[in-house]
Amino acid sequence: MTLAALVALGIWCGICQQERVPAVAPDSIPVALLRTLPTLTRRNGETLKAQLVVVLFHREATVADRTRAITAIGGCVVGGRRSMQGDGWYIVRVPTATTVDGVLSVVFALRSDPSVEVVGDYSTSAPAGPPDSVPAGLYSPSSVVEDPDLPGSRYVRDVVVILFRATSTQAERQTAVASISGTVIGGHRLFGVDGYYLVRVHGDTSIRSAKSAVAKLRTLPQVEEASLERVHPRTS
Repeated sequence: MTLAALVALGIWCGICQQERVPAVAPDSIPVALLRTLPTLTRRNGETLKAQLVVVLFHREATVADRTRAITAIGGCVVGGRRSMQGDGWYIVRVPTATTVDGVLSVVFALRSDPSVEVVGDYSTSAPAGPPDSVPAGLYSPSSVVEDPDLPGSRYVRDVVVILFRATSTQAERQTAVASISGTVIGGHRLFGVDGYYLVRVHGDTSIRSAKSAVAKLRTLPQVEEASLERVHPRTS
């Protein structure tokens, strides 16, 4: 196979010597690369791709922050999926992470980086996922409020975002949503397999109910991450 072909597939490790990471996640799936990488199986039966992790950075993270975090694990960006608000998830290849333990060690290392919001393995398990749609008017001015604890911040007042663990069942997801008296109103699929849910919380019209819901969701074992739905300036 030629060097050009190797680079196109993301197999040549030299591509991991990136000078800088893109400021915004690419919106492409490395289909050819996915076909070449082995599928690993964890003890609980969950499957994932070798050498790959997915990373969501805090919106405030600079290009330098993102480049530093990915360089520190010996990784390179090989694809991604844009989020509803213009940034998104980076698919990062780490050539040395060839085992389940190797992938998990990379995940744990990235979780300790302050610029990283959420990180996970590239799961190939396929539980029932969220819708891939956003309701009209979600970011309308009447729906946006400031968090009094964070002056200048802007959030959708009654909506939370939930990312479930890949191993969670549909019943466990429904239980989590019901525990906050929520209704699934939309979501965003990641890499065609799973993704995050947009859930409307029924309560007062301030942000208090949503913040309480986030705190409760974070205590549940089936929840990977929960957060308020922050409004980026480009969506207002």
